[in-house]
Amino acid sequence: MRTSVCAVLLLLALAAKPEPVSSDDDCEHVRLDVALVVDSSSSVTRANFKKTMRFIDTILRQLPIGPDDVRVAIIRFSHGSDVMTYFNDNMDKDSKRKAIKKMRFNGGTTATDKAIKDLREKVLDSSHGNRENVPDLVVLITDGTSNDVTATVREASFLKQRPNLRVVTLGIGPFVNRDEVSKLASSTGEMYEARSFKALAQGSFAEKILQSACLPQYRVPPEDRTRAPHGGSSLITVTKREDNHTTMKPSAAGAHEKTATEEESPSQTTTTTQASSSKPTTATTTITTTMTSTQPTSPPPTTTTPPTTTSPAAPQPPAPRPSPPRPAPPPPPPADTPPRPRPQRSASTPPGVT
Repeated sequence: MRTSVCAVLLLLALAAKPEPVSSDDDCEHVRLDVALVVDSSSSVTRANFKKTMRFIDTILRQLPIGPDDVRVAIIRFSHGSDVMTYFNDNMDKDSKRKAIKKMRFNGGTTATDKAIKDLREKVLDSSHGNRENVPDLVVLITDGTSNDVTATVREASFLKQRPNLRVVTLGIGPFVNRDEVSKLASSTGEMYEARSFKALAQGSFAEKILQSACLPQYRVPPEDRTRAPHGGSSLITVTKREDNHTTMKPSAAGAHEKTATEEESPSQTTTTTQASSSKPTTATTTITTTMTSTQPTSPPPTTTTPPTTTSPAAPQPPAPRPSPPRPAPPPPPPADTPPRPRPQRSASTPPGVT
């Protein structure tokens, strides 16, 4: 009988234990604006205020804080309200955690209505880093009753009229006004209670807040997780072949690799830079360009340099044709008969007598 009772108690304890949140999986791709509203009235005491700061630091450590993921704003309130950090104040995780460590205990009354009004009119504004198309999550932590319950509930109703906004409340200690805290939350299921500030260190309440912040509707879909890098390079590969064909394919580093082929003319040579390899039929040229995009600014003017080409050589005049050889003179006709001897004249023969 005792064994069965122990087994039942063990099953109940396991069922009541909240499911742990993995920051590497569930919260890794969350895009959300989180506003923390923290009570610093006299009833909290300085020691318990430090426990609250450690509790908030536990939550911040597990959130993917950054300008494109989770942005954080913090409000401290007692008799008045103080904005400790806006959404666009040093949007990295270390800066937000340092802001928590610098927060000091104020003491005073509990002006929760003023804190909610400042949240609605000042913090949740695009000029202070609040994004219009990103959901808002408000986490309000208090230990008692506000100075003006009616004004507080009214301000909370105005706040909850904002689209895509949820309010999660955490009441701590035996003097918390449960009815008021439940009205401030978006629903009764988003109001949590802790018996004491010491219970915040157990981890279950931090897990509940993280579960509220890491809901599936806050996660960025896989097709939208690839963003333009702030600084990087795109690799373009140009390949020349004998046919005309162009293809584009994305590279593994998020850039685009372009392969282009073009026909080369025997009489024209295209000059390229940074040639990486050369083959008898294919020449590959790799050109790396750097793109920087921190803010959406107008693109710088692009200077296009035409490819340098080598003009063909001037045609040479044809070589003169050699003159044909002159024919040799014909030989003299052969002498068929010897010349007749001329008769000698006698000195005694008179002229005209033969």
